[in-house]
Amino acid sequence: MKSAPEAVSKQTADVCTGLLEVLRRGLEGPGVSVLLVRSIGLVLRFPEIGTPQYRLPHLEVRGADGRIRATVTVVAVDDGFAYLVRPARVASPLMFSVSDPAPALSYLVAEAHDWSHRKCG
Repeated sequence: MKSAPEAVSKQTADVCTGLLEVLRRGLEGPGVSVLLVRSIGLVLRFPEIGTPQYRLPHLEVRGADGRIRATVTVVAVDDGFAYLVRPARVASPLMFSVSDPAPALSYLVAEAHDWSHRKCG
């Protein structure tokens, strides 16, 4: 049986959504296809029936062919939050600071347009 994603507070989910929204808006300009995914579970067991459980949102970055090139989540670090980027073609995730989203945006644009695999000249 597949385990459910860990529940977080509504406030944490909203903060993470806001941080991902910064990336989403930044990726619209270069024409990158992105989808911001938010999920809320609903408890269906007695006596907690109807209690919402918020899950961490994530951002799906897609290439021109519609395939997911990277997934981005927000994680807590010592001094606040960071973007955790999981590229589809790389096993190790990458961490970027939320205080300066430019490096994360540059990396995601390159992944979406598949620039790292094309030869120049």
